[in-house]
Amino acid sequence: MATPDRRALLRGSSAAALGITSTALPAASAAASPVPDGSVQLASTTVTLTPRGYGDTGTTGAIGVSWGPVTNADSYTVWKRSGSDPFAQDGDATADTSAVLSGLDADTAYDVYVVASADDPAYASSLSTTVSANSSIATGGTIVRPEGEDYVVHIFKNTGGDQTSATFRLNRDIDVHHLVVAGGGGGGGDVGGGGGAGGLLTSIGGTAVPRTAGDHAIRVGRGGDGGAVGSAITGIGDDGFASSAFGSADDDPGVVYAVGGGGGGTWGAGDPGTEPGRDGGSGGGGGGFDSASDKSGGSATFGQGNAGGAGWQGMFAGGGGGGAGGAGTTATDNSGAAGGAGLAVAIVPATTAAGNAFGEVVGGSVYFAGGGGAGANGAAGAGGVGGGGDGTDRANETVGAAGEAATGGGGGAPGGPYGGGAGGSGVVVLRYELPA
Repeated sequence: MATPDRRALLRGSSAAALGITSTALPAASAAASPVPDGSVQLASTTVTLTPRGYGDTGTTGAIGVSWGPVTNADSYTVWKRSGSDPFAQDGDATADTSAVLSGLDADTAYDVYVVASADDPAYASSLSTTVSANSSIATGGTIVRPEGEDYVVHIFKNTGGDQTSATFRLNRDIDVHHLVVAGGGGGGGDVGGGGGAGGLLTSIGGTAVPRTAGDHAIRVGRGGDGGAVGSAITGIGDDGFASSAFGSADDDPGVVYAVGGGGGGTWGAGDPGTEPGRDGGSGGGGGGFDSASDKSGGSATFGQGNAGGAGWQGMFAGGGGGGAGGAGTTATDNSGAAGGAGLAVAIVPATTAAGNAFGEVVGGSVYFAGGGGAGANGAAGAGGVGGGGDGTDRANETVGAAGEAATGGGGGAPGGPYGGGAGGSGVVVLRYELPA
């Protein structure tokens, strides 16, 4: 490639944006530099960038670099080296003021130059007063590059408390796919309905959403507790907790906000009798006793899940919790109803999901947000695929099964005087393409 007659050099540090000072290029640096003698060097601190390795091998990485525009510049080229190697141009000339250097060795320091070319020498040194060099495209969560894929995912889980807070830091503007799943609702106690799955929102199957550089809030909700044994009030399963990305409140601009799953209904002793399932991302199933009571399933949040099923209008059979892929089943006899199916979301390969313990892998697909199965005097209802907990029958004399962690599955319900299973915790997965 021909060397332009007049060019300007930017040097930056990964530690912080650097103030600019206009100095002559030192003779020692000029020999190793791609720019000719007489060019202007801006900022004298050496650039040392340590890229972050992606994937299981940890052998490759990427660096994002950005710079202020040069007035009337025709193009920019980026040059890099490690150690005392000669500088080499990375990629073609670009009119953009940012670039990503990929295929780099992990844990290796790189010197990076950005050279601006202009036809008119009068504009050769009209540069921004700051330069930034970022050690990766983004940080936050568990970062994985699936084998053989040209994208990276950031995985966020609930590690304690009602909601686990985290930060997704973007070092450049980029389009990001999302999967946001809230915590599942707890199964109802004492002949209860299955817990509703946590709300599910995803851009997979559609278009990735443009996101701006900066810090973005992440919240991952836990599942609701299962209902207790005793009164109808204490026997209702607790709702799951919301998960969100790109904000923390449901009215934040640009936020992706998934509502926690509804708790399962219950029979419970005493007045007012059987309790219906609660509303949520997906609705909880209705309780299973007392034909004169309301056994209806809870309603779902639009676009995030499905309604819970009703309990049997005879006795001793609850309704299934709703799932992201289907409504909870309504009980029609003395058998517990199944939880609604979850939704298969192809945000990562099945091997990546299994290896990082999120979602439920079935037949090579990864499912999320299955509804909890209901309890019954007869056969219990199964949990929906996608982490829904199974119900139990009265003969088993045990609590309902919990929803699976990091799936948003609803908790299962018991068929006798026992507690409901807790809902599964939610998960947030963010994905972006690596530059070619």
